[in-house]
Amino acid sequence: MKKALLLVLVLLLTLTPALAGCQPPGENTPPPEETPTPNPVGDENNLYVWWDSDANAMTVISNAIYDFFEANPHYLEGENKKTINPYTPASQDRLAFEMNVVAQTAPNIIRMDHVYISALGTAENVEDLRRFDFQRHKDKFIESTWKGVVYKGETNPDGPIYGIPFDANTIALMYNKDLLNRAGKSVPTTYNELIEAGNAVKSLNMEKVWPYTLSVNDRDNWSTFNFLFWLWRLGGEVLNEDYTQAKFHEQPGIDALNRYIELTKTYQLADPAGYHEGDFASGNLAMIDMGQWWIKGVSESDNFAFAPMIYLDETKTIKNHSGLGLYAISITSEAAGNKNVQLSYEFAEFLGTTPQYQIDFCRDRNFTPSLIQAAEDDYFNDEIHQVFIEQLKIAKARPGVACWPDIEAAIHNALNEVMNSNRSATEALSAAADVVNNLLQKEREELGDIE
Repeated sequence: MKKALLLVLVLLLTLTPALAGCQPPGENTPPPEETPTPNPVGDENNLYVWWDSDANAMTVISNAIYDFFEANPHYLEGENKKTINPYTPASQDRLAFEMNVVAQTAPNIIRMDHVYISALGTAENVEDLRRFDFQRHKDKFIESTWKGVVYKGETNPDGPIYGIPFDANTIALMYNKDLLNRAGKSVPTTYNELIEAGNAVKSLNMEKVWPYTLSVNDRDNWSTFNFLFWLWRLGGEVLNEDYTQAKFHEQPGIDALNRYIELTKTYQLADPAGYHEGDFASGNLAMIDMGQWWIKGVSESDNFAFAPMIYLDETKTIKNHSGLGLYAISITSEAAGNKNVQLSYEFAEFLGTTPQYQIDFCRDRNFTPSLIQAAEDDYFNDEIHQVFIEQLKIAKARPGVACWPDIEAAIHNALNEVMNSNRSATEALSAAADVVNNLLQKEREELGDIE
């Protein structure tokens, strides 16, 4: 009963900022129009956490707050007792956080896309968790998620740790059973099989039905993200090992983009002018590389299913890869004004390494916990979740460089140029690589080397 009452109180305090201009709650809060801009980073006794506002997410963090203080009662004793206050700002992206750092209104803890957390780390806006020996937890996490929070983690797994992996998602091949059955084809496992299955679906001559779809003329980050797991499956890399030069324009990248051309212009299995994700639910799309946010829709239909990503190398000697989606928990750095770094770390560590919080958070979203023990929970032991857990094990992280949004845009522009003009893959990717190399050079000049 005591815990239930405390949870109700925590939830009421948590929802207050969302109702009052998305600002953190404070004592004796005046009416919204008179509420001053808070300065939570400068407050030594109160911790502020950027967190999602949906009811399940708030329940998860409210439970964590209660359990943390139960385990650490000394923080509630004396005149300097501590509080932990989750709230949802108007925007939770990297730019909003950086603006809050400048204004000294940033929270103590954030949950953010791993690639942008790395950028914040290189700018010394979030803590390198090696300061707290967090690397001792490394073996608790699925390997790909650990690499996602370590700067240059794919090649330097002992580098700076800018976050704690929390909820993960990745990509698998989603397919329409009925369309493949009508075409007399099983789910493809290689590129050639994808073409064969696509041609068979196309031969059905069904109006408005596409065999496959590619994200090209779509959002910068989504189109580029999709291209990367084509690049990786052909043995390519986005950047070199020390993040100083582009590599996506080399032969694997050219081969990947030429396959886009084959699928759209040569075989006409995918529409070069549009992305048809929305047609899948209506039965007008046979196959698409898609993420875990579709699990609910797929699980409610006997006609839809997921399978592992196809091999682009017919010999299957090149390691298969999917793309890593990962949100991590990071601590605003002491350099950025956090006067509660120790408490920030202790709570973030407690939240990020306790399996039950990840289980409860990920179940509601159909994502995958990053903790191995949490991912082994019975809830994730069904056929669909197991596909994604296996894909997560082979997922790769995007390079966490500060200029990543501009790199995404440069690659996206190259894709569009090839799809919408007669420019070759070699020419478009080489031009994009020149842009990216200039961006990386500028970043090195501004930030120096991070080790």
